[in-house]
Amino acid sequence: MASTINTLKGVERGRSVVLFASDDADGAIAEASARDVADALRELGHNPEIRSLEALRSEHLEGSEVVVCCDSFPAPRWISQSDFPEQFGVKSYLLKQALKFTGSPSEATRLAKDKRACASALKAAGIPTPQLLDVHNICDADFPIILKPIRGGASNHVSMVKNRDELTNSVRVLGERRYIAQPYLSGDEFTVGVLERNGRGCALTPLKLEFDAPIFSKDLKTVGPYPSIVPMKCPAVEKLVEKAFVALGCRGYARIDLILDEYGDPHIIDVNLSPRLSRGEYFAISGRHSGIAYVELVAGIVNGAT
Repeated sequence: MASTINTLKGVERGRSVVLFASDDADGAIAEASARDVADALRELGHNPEIRSLEALRSEHLEGSEVVVCCDSFPAPRWISQSDFPEQFGVKSYLLKQALKFTGSPSEATRLAKDKRACASALKAAGIPTPQLLDVHNICDADFPIILKPIRGGASNHVSMVKNRDELTNSVRVLGERRYIAQPYLSGDEFTVGVLERNGRGCALTPLKLEFDAPIFSKDLKTVGPYPSIVPMKCPAVEKLVEKAFVALGCRGYARIDLILDEYGDPHIIDVNLSPRLSRGEYFAISGRHSGIAYVELVAGIVNGAT
């Protein structure tokens, strides 16, 4: 994939706001991502301000040429919940205020964050993804299965369940959370960045994640041992993520996770429309192996702001 230009098209060099969410366990990681993005914007001649969503006020957005969303998050408290329910997120507010913002619109973001709805949308588009199982009618032949909350990210509360006793315990741990069950697929796991260029989502270089565990769990992501990263051109994977990007109504950029099964067929297992954007995260690494420097990658994201 050819390198993007390192200028901002359609966005005046001026004031911008880089948003991140700081009220969860990954707040420090999100802030680091926002700082990397802000540094890149300065190199591009912009004048960015970093704001946490929790400290954000409407006046902070006034006069901004673009709002860079470094996370997916609900609407802050000062936005009327009657006009913008929490699930609509801050992007609905930005849209109403005619402010340019990066990433996908609210509708696509909500769809991707609802794993049941996302799996159904992918299936309807003819895109391979593990089937949804009825957790109340699972037979012994269905095990092992993957159990995950309908909402959430970073593999929080995702588990591989091998038998009925483990299923009972996992459901108990999930508590009141709604969840989905899918067959466990063995095979190679990939994560792929997608960057929109000229109105088309283009796959960046797929990254094969090598780790010694059945699934890429929350512990592996936060504690380690961290997986080895192997950049690998894979046309079937690249074509599939580009198709999913369109099917879900994505814009700007995304990161999509897949399993390449024992027959070499790819299956999408997760869609992240607000991947971490720091220099050391998978999205930037995927871009770097596509010949796109980090500053150019940020320029490409901001150029896609709508």
